[in-house]
Amino acid sequence: MFIENPPGTDLSPLPLLLVSCTGTSEAYKKENIISIAWAGIINSEPPMLSISIRKPRFSHTQIMESMEFVAHPVTEALVEACNYCGTKSGYQVDKFTDCGLKATPVSALSHAKAIAGAPLALACKVTQVIELPTHDVFFAEIVQTLVEESFGDANGTLDLDRAKLMAFTSKGYRRID
Repeated sequence: MFIENPPGTDLSPLPLLLVSCTGTSEAYKKENIISIAWAGIINSEPPMLSISIRKPRFSHTQIMESMEFVAHPVTEALVEACNYCGTKSGYQVDKFTDCGLKATPVSALSHAKAIAGAPLALACKVTQVIELPTHDVFFAEIVQTLVEESFGDANGTLDLDRAKLMAFTSKGYRRID
């Protein structure tokens, strides 16, 4: 028997991502990171990803300006940075510096940089933005996939056992085993 509850965002677990982005105007032209749990693969050919971001967020404006971002799954080692990036605003802080992370260029993108040392970097170019009441959904083509050597298997793909990826649940972060 089901227990009835009001409608909500209870789908769980969700992928946990650190999304790096950079704007193009002077006010938004700095490397930044946002934590995202509302994301997913939406197409195979071409490979595409969606992320949802609240409109007032610093990262929202940066992505609207540059129309690109880099998505990184969060490892156990990055969970503290993920928590910090989800609770602080790029308007006030430098998240790369505060988290001890380094931005590294991505050859397929003009503005957004990857997070050095992340297990996987999906370089994305936005193809469409759907405006919703509280969030905008960014549909983006994955134009380049980068796997950090230390997390790669013999085929150069992400070794999930070594990556120790994390997910987001209504009860907090959980390791994916």
